[in-house]
Amino acid sequence: MDFLGLTTLTIIDDALKLIEKYKGVKLALDELPLDDAKTYEMSFTRVTPAACSSLNRRACAIFCAATGRIVSGTGRAQRAVSARSMGMIDDFVERKHGRRDVVYDLPEMKEILEETYGVMVYQEQVTRIANRLAGYTLGEADLLRRAMGKKKPEEMALQRVKFVEGAKANGHPPRKIEKIFDLMEKFAGYGFPKAHSAAYAYLAFHYRLSQKRAIPRNSCRRC
Repeated sequence: MDFLGLTTLTIIDDALKLIEKYKGVKLALDELPLDDAKTYEMSFTRVTPAACSSLNRRACAIFCAATGRIVSGTGRAQRAVSARSMGMIDDFVERKHGRRDVVYDLPEMKEILEETYGVMVYQEQVTRIANRLAGYTLGEADLLRRAMGKKKPEEMALQRVKFVEGAKANGHPPRKIEKIFDLMEKFAGYGFPKAHSAAYAYLAFHYRLSQKRAIPRNSCRRC
């Protein structure tokens, strides 16, 4: 288990207490609607440090600008990323807005990457690619995911050989397979589980929803 201490959770709790104290309304977050247009605008178009306290600022900004709504399991939030990964995030945004074509290196990848416009975003996508293209079992694919997370050169070199040989045995072009593995290695700098993404998007939405309903800014002890 991975327990995180997030300031945002405290801010949400304070906001709910202030709403009850000054407006006499006791809110339950689980009962609040997830289709409030104003909250979406505040959460995913305007980015503030508090809403993205644990996220890389630039990555958060472009992902929030690209996100139109929260869908359970597909909300997109972004953790701190390396500079070399930013090109892939920019590519995601440009493809989402139709400024770049959505392309797939192999037809088999469309089903796996279609929801993220052909860009690897989730760890689950990498494990499925390894399974589909290179014949990894799901257990072996999870070991590949872990190896990428640890970024151990010697382990990744062995995984590259296994992936390329497996994909070649399945009839895939070696040059494209090498390119795909390179992208998978780069993905390790910013990839995360899909549930992680949904949880952060849900948290950002609740943060903004509670702030929007709280007392005026100049009356809040935290401001």
